[in-house]
Amino acid sequence: MRLFSIHTFIIALSLLLKVGAGRVLHLGADHENDHYYSLISAVNFDDSSGVETRISSEALKSLRYMNIGDFAAYQVNMAAAAPYLMQLRIASPVGEGSFEILNTQSQQVLATVEAINATGDWSQWITVERKIELPAGLSIIQVRATQPGWELLWISLLEMDPLISTEAPIPLIAPAPMAPLVPSPVVAPAPLMTVAPTAVPTSSIPSLAPSSEPTAMPTRPPVPLPGPATGFVRTHERLIVGPDGNQLQLKGMVLGGWMVLQPYLVLAENYTNTSSEFFDLVEKTVGPDQMMEFRQSWLDNFVTHEDVRELKSLGFNIIKAPLHYELFTLPIQEEPVRGQDTWIMTGFELVDQLLEWAAEEEIYVLLDLQAAPGGQNFDNATDYDPNFYSFWQDGENQRKAIALWREIAMRYADNPWVAGYDLLNSVGWNFDELDITKHQNGCDEETNGPLRLFYNGAINAIRDFDTNHMIVLAGNCWGTNHKGLFPMNDDNVVLGFRMSWTSLKEGEKAQRDVPPEETIFQQLFEREKYNVPLLMTHAGDFHNKWYSDTTSMLEANDIGWTWFTWKKMNSTDSPFEIYSTTSYNTLLSHWDYNCDDIHQESAFRALMQIANNTQLSKTRRNRPVIEALLNEVRNCDSALQYEVTTAEPRRIEGEDFCMSLGVATELGADVDSVGSNVGWLNSGSTISYKIGVAVPGTYNIKFRIASPSGDGGLTIQSNGVQIGSSSGFTRTYGWQNWADVDTSVVLPTGVQVLDIISTGPGWNLNWLELSFVSA
Repeated sequence: MRLFSIHTFIIALSLLLKVGAGRVLHLGADHENDHYYSLISAVNFDDSSGVETRISSEALKSLRYMNIGDFAAYQVNMAAAAPYLMQLRIASPVGEGSFEILNTQSQQVLATVEAINATGDWSQWITVERKIELPAGLSIIQVRATQPGWELLWISLLEMDPLISTEAPIPLIAPAPMAPLVPSPVVAPAPLMTVAPTAVPTSSIPSLAPSSEPTAMPTRPPVPLPGPATGFVRTHERLIVGPDGNQLQLKGMVLGGWMVLQPYLVLAENYTNTSSEFFDLVEKTVGPDQMMEFRQSWLDNFVTHEDVRELKSLGFNIIKAPLHYELFTLPIQEEPVRGQDTWIMTGFELVDQLLEWAAEEEIYVLLDLQAAPGGQNFDNATDYDPNFYSFWQDGENQRKAIALWREIAMRYADNPWVAGYDLLNSVGWNFDELDITKHQNGCDEETNGPLRLFYNGAINAIRDFDTNHMIVLAGNCWGTNHKGLFPMNDDNVVLGFRMSWTSLKEGEKAQRDVPPEETIFQQLFEREKYNVPLLMTHAGDFHNKWYSDTTSMLEANDIGWTWFTWKKMNSTDSPFEIYSTTSYNTLLSHWDYNCDDIHQESAFRALMQIANNTQLSKTRRNRPVIEALLNEVRNCDSALQYEVTTAEPRRIEGEDFCMSLGVATELGADVDSVGSNVGWLNSGSTISYKIGVAVPGTYNIKFRIASPSGDGGLTIQSNGVQIGSSSGFTRTYGWQNWADVDTSVVLPTGVQVLDIISTGPGWNLNWLELSFVSA
């Protein structure tokens, strides 16, 4: 008997859920199991009575205080009559409450829930399931309370076969067997980088012995031993647990730019697109020997023991290390014999050293294949070269990647500081390449068959030697499309996903100031459905408020996270900034104009300077980013206020803000103050200060600014209302040459938050000073 009915793709597209204020959600198709589903926030109702909302423990809004007769209703437009499994996420501390599910048009009671199991607390949730029948066309589903004492977080619909009469959860489908990888014809080899490889037989690389025993590093009070103590980080049902079996909330940073140097991280995105292209340009500029010397210096300086020590001291407990396969083995077009592997020790030695430091500092490491043989995505993150077959176009690339994971598993199988293996990062491929209407990065793939086959092969190769470590499986479409991948025939796997502040859907407005709740909703649904933990493996490149809101939401939902990236050049959105140099900026200008007269030794010195500047001691700490990621953000509600009186001016240092958006601080050099100044202000950057005004009236605000070219400007708001502005800054001819800018505002009495909003880039702020003028 089939579990799910067969429907055409046209029917799938016509299944819509209309949720709140004209918002439309598609029911997602899962063609592996041939059914359709959707997950909807409870607060996105079309009609309601008596309900209230609150932010729940899962950092999402819920319907609270459901009393007798209270309801929420949701419009559903179905193409055909069908049975559905309706799931409702419920909290009921003492097991009170009951409700019914109605079709308000027909007044038919579709299902009832007479009793709810006790969850122990309003912060604990269970999923209640009922089968309902829905007709074709428009229906209004109403969830109506018949007894109080419960809250509702979300509802979901799963399409079922009409023949199924049970209300039990839908069983999982057994995974398809692994199929052999069939190679495509190989292209003529071409050099990618000059390496002196050490050819060694497969499995001959010695293992690294752990230097110490692991200890549990919980980030919150642990739940009572949800899993066995295995001595390794691993999965237990929907949780990631530490070596002692206690729940482990992972939070860490990605060493982006270390082994895979994406050009935008060093301001070179206008001249090259990928890591290999960047090093090819360097080689063209300074020659192969000096290119290799620069690259080795970059690898040696970018990650040191100091970085690992700092990561642990700040409160992170995991480091994600993105790997480039070319540091471990040759490209397939350079192998002397196709189908065999030449192993390069550079990459293994770098990982060995990182793990030694990690063991000493007691911090975990997640190994992540970011640049796989051939490149698994068209974008710059995977070092894809269109002159050769991609990872997906030649099965030999996939075989080599599996062989690499096999070597890694043999080498680190018994290392307790390895958290796990992220098998393939930044996947993005349309597997039906002849269909040009499909998203080229696989965002509308329905089965992801080749990705599932690779994962099966890699898991089998790893498990031959390593049954200890968890395996992270990211989806297609930059890690967001997991259709067809689960369930997997392994009980120690994690669903990895990526988050971005902007939507990947064309025409959809970017939600720049709120976490992407729908992304988290979808991952929560997958977690419930397949009983696997979640790990957010990549997010970054935006502003501090989004960082704080997103990590808070992830942690509230027991989702671990790793953030991109630890260091970046001339940036305010990573914990540490790598300084550019005048000579490197000159080299960039020469590349910009495609000059042929670049002085080789000068260019080499410029490159070695920036490699040296990647050392942590030579970077600038971006404190607001660190505070945001670790939820230590200064909050204006709880911050102490600066009292402003009529007696004397009140000076406030620029870095003593209670909140900030899109700014950074640096060590300042002004004649009449010491400490830091606020810099890197762009249009929309905001710094906020909490003040208490004793006497209402007119006040002069003096801003101490530096503006090398006279650029920049600002507006002033008090509790969200604009009260003043200033533009046409004095040109100071330097970032640490300072001048005063004055403006008058009218301030009401009492406590208020002053928002200083930048209207343009090109200026720094050292301090502001408020002086009473008149009542």
